[in-house]
Amino acid sequence: PLIAYALDLFAGFGLTDTVVVVSGAHESVPETAAALAPPRLAVSVAEQLRPLGIGDAVTSVGSALDGRTVVVLAIDTILIGDVHPALDAFERAEADAGLLLHPTDRPREMGIAVLDGDRIVDLVEKPHQPRSNLAAVGLWMLRPAVVELLRRDPSIRADGEIDLTGTIAAMLTD
Repeated sequence: PLIAYALDLFAGFGLTDTVVVVSGAHESVPETAAALAPPRLAVSVAEQLRPLGIGDAVTSVGSALDGRTVVVLAIDTILIGDVHPALDAFERAEADAGLLLHPTDRPREMGIAVLDGDRIVDLVEKPHQPRSNLAAVGLWMLRPAVVELLRRDPSIRADGEIDLTGTIAAMLTD
């Protein structure tokens, strides 16, 4: 199951605890996650009352994220290759957020980043006129400032979802 892949991936990153965010419709996920978790990874569960996007999933975790650096993985994301260099670079950087980027041939369907060196200078979700083909691939690394901004003043999409990528993009202009 994808949850097993995600838990193994996080354990491989060296993380020791994780929170699985579920909606009420997925009642078996807590037991499944606990059963599939590698021995060195503690798993807890938070409920997202209404599925209002990845940003809302992050805020659904509550105070467990206070003051912590957070790695967020969209459950349908499968990563191929070693992502440790990206995690290590984020740990060394002074950035509030880090994204994994990969070229795409569908830039109008994804969050697209524009780089200046290794720094993201523009980030747009599903742009009409993409300025690059570098897509955010479903793994976000967040310092506490991003988590607090999601709680306090998130970017809200037209469909009502709390937009994690949009919230990070707003930080680029501050």
